[in-house]
Amino acid sequence: MEYQATKITVMCIMGFGLVYIQYSVIQADLSTFLCEESHGSVDAWELVSTSIVRKYSGPLDVWLSIQSAKNSRGQMYCLLNKHPRKSFTAMAQHQSQWIWFRKLFVSFSSYTYINVLKKINL
Repeated sequence: MEYQATKITVMCIMGFGLVYIQYSVIQADLSTFLCEESHGSVDAWELVSTSIVRKYSGPLDVWLSIQSAKNSRGQMYCLLNKHPRKSFTAMAQHQSQWIWFRKLFVSFSSYTYINVLKKINL
C-alpha cells in the first residue's frame, strides 16, 4: 500500500469505513468537507465490504475481487498483499493478543490477501 500511496500522491488515508459510521457526526462532517469544501479537487475511496462468505474465503476471494474491479470501469481498485505472511508475523508480535481466533482470522480473512477500494462519487 505504501508503494501505491506514493505512486498516486495520496495526501490522506483515513482508517474507517463510511458504512460503519453512516449516521454519526464524523460521517456528516466528512461528507460536508468532501462535497462542499473540496470543490471537486479530492478523490475519495472507501473499503468495499463483502459478504461473510467472501470475507472468510481467504486467498480464494482474490480472483473474484480482481474480476469485480475489472468490471467496474475504473470505479474500483484492488490492493493485493504480495506478502501475506508478514501480516501473520506482525500480529504474532503481540503474544498476549495472539489467541486461536485471531490466528484463524488472519489466516482466512480475505483482507489479509486483498483489499478493494471503491470510488465515492462526490
